[in-house]
Amino acid sequence: MYKTTYAERQKMKNETFTKTNPIWSFNRLNQRSSVGCLNAIFKEFYNINRDNFENMTPDDFTDYYFTKYMDIRKFWKIVIKFYDFCKEAGLNVSKQDAFNYAVIRTIDDTWDGFNRELRAIKNIKEWYPGADVHFSTVNDMKYCIDVEVWYDNIFLDAYQVKPASFLKGVENNKDYCIKEYDYIEKRHNRFYNDYKIKPMYYIENKDYTYQVKDFKSLIA
Repeated sequence: MYKTTYAERQKMKNETFTKTNPIWSFNRLNQRSSVGCLNAIFKEFYNINRDNFENMTPDDFTDYYFTKYMDIRKFWKIVIKFYDFCKEAGLNVSKQDAFNYAVIRTIDDTWDGFNRELRAIKNIKEWYPGADVHFSTVNDMKYCIDVEVWYDNIFLDAYQVKPASFLKGVENNKDYCIKEYDYIEKRHNRFYNDYKIKPMYYIENKDYTYQVKDFKSLIA
């Protein structure tokens, strides 16, 4: 096994990588009990480096994760499970491939997701001058929201941030998305009942433009 960089791994997102998506998800290899709470780990990394974050790289976050939180031997056990599941599915995947794919789905996806949220926060701040716009914390899991907007201790708005690929997933697998919608909608309704605000989806396109949508409009 050799250590790869974030840039190298991005080039590995090929057809074989895509075919391993359901294997990784179905076998729940991304559980907190296995890989840790990556959201909390990233937020800690961000807060430590907040003043210099623009100079941080995804490779810095990878080093932080393996240095402070994850024993490489424990991670390797997850990789071997993943590798075995891929072989059972008839995929031509090496152990090195399995390792890289696992890093992509844990560390790289977390890095990408939170940087997407940082860009969303920057744009949303322009809509609410003077408001406090920040990462969601405990409300993330409870209500399925990523970004909160507060003003004078009043909850003004909330957003769940998604990549452009989310729209493609909706188009290609509406049945799955309807189930996902039911899960999310229950939490968004809970949020509405508590705060009288309906969370919206902030979807970032590949060129960093964005669109804000109600999830119902995506599966209509």
